[in-house]
Amino acid sequence: MICCSKKLKAKKIDHDYSAHSFPCVFIKAKFYKCSNCNQEYLDLGDDHKINKEICDYILSKGCIDRMHLKFLLKNLFGNSMFEFANAVKTTPQHLKSLILYKSMLDLGLQQRIVKAILEHFNKVTVSKAN
Repeated sequence: MICCSKKLKAKKIDHDYSAHSFPCVFIKAKFYKCSNCNQEYLDLGDDHKINKEICDYILSKGCIDRMHLKFLLKNLFGNSMFEFANAVKTTPQHLKSLILYKSMLDLGLQQRIVKAILEHFNKVTVSKAN
């Protein structure tokens, strides 16, 4: 990071990301402050890094709740409810009723969702070299 024609040094911090996901989520970020103009910069990294840290938080909690499920559907997998339900071997109606607090999230489905998270971050992608 460069400001006022000087290269700035980064300080690693834990940034409160609760406003963008759900309560008690902190992600690792780089904080820069220019000594000349007192301008502050925050580098959160790319979306993949942020989603990985949030998923690490979810997995460390040991259980997945409705709030986490909504986040995963919207931000991580980006699939339709039908595609995600198919991936975790349940019905779209069941997922919708889970999100709307009409049914319980059983242990078997939680384990299938955890497996889908791990597969998402451990999949190998190959890009064509120029």
